[in-house]
Amino acid sequence: MAVTALRAPTRTARAPKARTAHIVTLMATLISWFSLPEALTGLLIPLPYLLASAAYSTPNTNFPPLSAYARLQESVPEGKKIEDYTNAHHASSLLQACTLTSGTLLLIAILASIRASERGLDKRKSSNAGLANPASLTTSSMVNMVTSTLKVGLPYYAAIQIGGMRVGLILLVALASNLSCSDKHSHSLLDSLTARPLTLAAIGLCVLGDAFGLTVYADTYHLVTGYLALLLSVFVLNPPLPANGSSTSPLIATHTDTSATLYAGVILSILTIGASIIFSLAPSVTPLSITFSTFSMAITAALVLFARPAHLRTHKKAGLALGCLLTAALSFLFSPNTWPGTFCNGAIAALSYVGVLYDTSTSHAHSHEHSHAHAHDTGHAHAHAAAHTHCNHHHGHQHHTHAETSVFTSFLLARCRPGSLFHSILCERDSRRIAYFTCLNFGFMLVQAFYGWVSGSLGLLSDTVHMFFDCLALVIGLGAAVASKWPTSPEMPFGWGKLNVLAGFGNGIFLMLVSVEFIWEAVEGIMEGTELRHVEELLVVSTLGFLVNMIGLFAFGHAHHGHDHGHDHSHGHGNENMHGIYLHVAADAGGSLAVILSTILTLWKPWYLWDPLATIVIAILIFLAAVPLVRDSGGKLLLVIPDELEYGLKNALQELSGLRGVTGYAVPRFWVEDEAGDGHDHDHGHSHDHAAHDHHDHDHHHEHEHEEKRKKILGVIHVFAARAADPEDVRDRVVQYFTALNMDVVVQVEREVEGRCWCGGGLKSG
Repeated sequence: MAVTALRAPTRTARAPKARTAHIVTLMATLISWFSLPEALTGLLIPLPYLLASAAYSTPNTNFPPLSAYARLQESVPEGKKIEDYTNAHHASSLLQACTLTSGTLLLIAILASIRASERGLDKRKSSNAGLANPASLTTSSMVNMVTSTLKVGLPYYAAIQIGGMRVGLILLVALASNLSCSDKHSHSLLDSLTARPLTLAAIGLCVLGDAFGLTVYADTYHLVTGYLALLLSVFVLNPPLPANGSSTSPLIATHTDTSATLYAGVILSILTIGASIIFSLAPSVTPLSITFSTFSMAITAALVLFARPAHLRTHKKAGLALGCLLTAALSFLFSPNTWPGTFCNGAIAALSYVGVLYDTSTSHAHSHEHSHAHAHDTGHAHAHAAAHTHCNHHHGHQHHTHAETSVFTSFLLARCRPGSLFHSILCERDSRRIAYFTCLNFGFMLVQAFYGWVSGSLGLLSDTVHMFFDCLALVIGLGAAVASKWPTSPEMPFGWGKLNVLAGFGNGIFLMLVSVEFIWEAVEGIMEGTELRHVEELLVVSTLGFLVNMIGLFAFGHAHHGHDHGHDHSHGHGNENMHGIYLHVAADAGGSLAVILSTILTLWKPWYLWDPLATIVIAILIFLAAVPLVRDSGGKLLLVIPDELEYGLKNALQELSGLRGVTGYAVPRFWVEDEAGDGHDHDHGHSHDHAAHDHHDHDHHHEHEHEEKRKKILGVIHVFAARAADPEDVRDRVVQYFTALNMDVVVQVEREVEGRCWCGGGLKSG
């Protein structure tokens, strides 16, 4: 008993210390899961859009009577109740978004200037940089101002249309999974999308839940415009946050950017006030709206200044978990039905976190494993570099090219006979993408034709005919892409490479004619005063068509832009065929975008000029984009020597007469070699391997090889040799001279004679 009596107080005394140690251990464990910047970023991303949605949402518009936030608004006394925006809600939504955007831009610019001055910058330089004079407002700065305004304003507009809960969650998921178009320098956005299937599935659940009214209450107009603004913000412009490897937002990266942000805020404020006076509209001025909107602008400014999206991409994704938890916790306020809606929104937030966690961990493990295998192959290739450098390099990249085919493509290739037409289409990346998009475009054309026939819409039927010619142009481009890879033959010693150029030239001419036809129809619409009919169904169909064309832009974006990114040179071939197809799809996307804008503006304020004006603007852009393609492809068809090669060619011909035994030359004919065929496969394998693995040794070899591979000039020339010289010796000397200049020239040598040469090159005397 004595022993027991002595031990009991000891346990009691040690219990508080044990609990304290347990609490400290628990806190250390929690802190190890995430850092403060990660938690801050995860919470700041959805919060301003939740507040913006709460500030400018009324029970008469965005929320049904059963939502918790709507009931809170209805409980406000009659004298302080939020005014009804039902009659002009479309206009007020845009005005409210402009109000938030202008205030946010001004706040960001002011805080950035104060922050720069506190870092010890010279006050005189700071004031001069912060307040740029009007002469510095160039075209590039104006484009920068418009881009900054859209980057900040599109998420605000989407939050007002479909709710800040949805906008905050999708932005958080896109940034944590690196789906945004920022930081996409060495690989296309399509590759990132295909590597995130569960993340895209979670976003798809958001769209389906909102469309059926389970998670967000919104009509068709709000859903279409809200998601269009949100997708443009994520995948086209990207949010105004620091990119990977940067600690500063592009809005305030330099003094010029800060000045552009300040000017954008001032100009947008003036335009917003002017529109409010002209259309007799004003945002809500209740104490609740003013408080929420002020906090929303302040938190957005803090998000731009202090948030780091790269911190969300940790292994455990704790910041993403906190952001998803915040949206799930506040979902009961904005759900259509308190319990089912809250459950669905919470489940979507949880599935979004799990999807991002799975996709990023899987891609990281695959990249790590593949990089080790790639390093092993690289070491093996370098061991045999003395004897088979180019061969080993080429075969290694061919292996990676086949390994990168999708499961669906591999399934089709396994069932195609090697050497057949379908095998030739599927084994090449460019032709495969053209074929897939042609099938998708043709399928959508059939759906649109059926819907237009059932509804009796002449507009949809006429657009179906236009899509048929689009598919025909894609088939022609597909044939050119396949035929250009055929090997040379005695009948075709120069191959079929010019088909790519010819297809690009034809597509460019067709686009220019289409743009002229668009302008002609728009002028007819202005003269006749034609108004849009079936506006809502036209908005739905044009939005679906725009999404289909965006898939094509992502698919062909790498083929068009990817040959230059990450390097200071072109990646092998300037493929006019793929360039033409890219512009063709971009023209279709521009036409769909013009219809979307005109229908939205018609719903906002009916006016018969919206549609023709939008059509004319898009047509002018299409025409201007097609001009360089027609000029470049036409020059190649006419065998025009590029300007950067012409000067060197003239110098080479001047020095030719100085060779021993050469007295002159006649009828020189030169053109640039068509770079297609095998070189095309090799270049594409290069591009994607470095994008996926970022291997240092291969990057070095890649740059070295492309420094040596310049544009080769082909040609024929008639050389006159001195009477005492050996013609064969002169021929060898001239061929070696041209070969050293990266020129493959057929040399015809004859002795110097009296009279006119048989080739008509002029009088050559002895």
